[in-house]
Amino acid sequence: MVREKFPDVDQVSTAELAGLLSKPEAAKPLLLDARSAKEYAVSHLPNALLAENESQALEALKDIRWITLLSSTARSATDLHNLLRN
Repeated sequence: MVREKFPDVDQVSTAELAGLLSKPEAAKPLLLDARSAKEYAVSHLPNALLAENESQALEALKDIRWITLLSSTARSATDLHNLLRN
């Protein structure tokens, strides 16, 4: 099970996602569907973007405005680099 294999990754239940998507005033999450194009073609969540590989994921994220705050320490820069690399 994914939850057991990746315990440090935040999980969102289907009920939580439905709640996020149903609030008209809330910013909508970006949904990346990491399944194959064939699976995506069969069914996917409304507004979910296909990202079956790194190139497609980066393309989906290219228009997102990111603001990254760093202190002036090398540790912060290294931590951010490792986070973005993974």
